Formats: sequence, structure tokens, C-alpha cells
Amino acid sequence: MATRTPRLLLTTLRTLAGLTAAFTLLLQTGCSSVFFYPDQVTYITPDRLNLEFEDVFVETPDGETLHGWWLPASSEPKGTVYFLHATPRTSAATS
Repeated sequence: MATRTPRLLLTTLRTLAGLTAAFTLLLQTGCSSVFFYPDQVTYITPDRLNLEFEDVFVETPDGETLHGWWLPASSEPKGTVYFLHATPRTSAATS
């Protein structure tokens, strides 16, 4: 029984070391920084797809300006889609 506790402790420490190493490797290879900033490249826009659209700008209470596109329905609208992308790129990159 006396050897069980050190063996359990050693196994636990090895597991924690492995998880820590894996997590550190994931952080080092998966992200270039802790925060994501949109780049300035416009990948594709509605006008490149020959779509009718209007640029929309919204001022936020904290002084930021959000940019979006309003695309009218090509036929009788059945509803509204409000799409907010959650990626570290611009909305043009998610199109």
C-alpha cells in the first residue's frame, strides 16, 4: 500500500504536465495573438457579385463605427436576416 500513493502522485503529475504541454503548444500554434483585429483587405463585396446593396454605418455609444451592408430582397420579402459574424476578419471575408 505504501507504493500506491507515490505512483498515483507520479501518474497525476505526468498527466498534468502532458496537458500543460499540449495546451501551451495549442496556444503557440493556433493564435498569433491574444486579441484578434480585422485586417484591411476587402475580400469580396456585394458589388463584385453584382448585387444591389447599400453601405450602412452605425455609431456605437463608445465611439466606434460599425460598417455593414443592407441588401434588399429581390422579391417580396418573407422576413429579415440580421447577420453578425463572429470571426476575427471583416464581414467581407465571411461572404
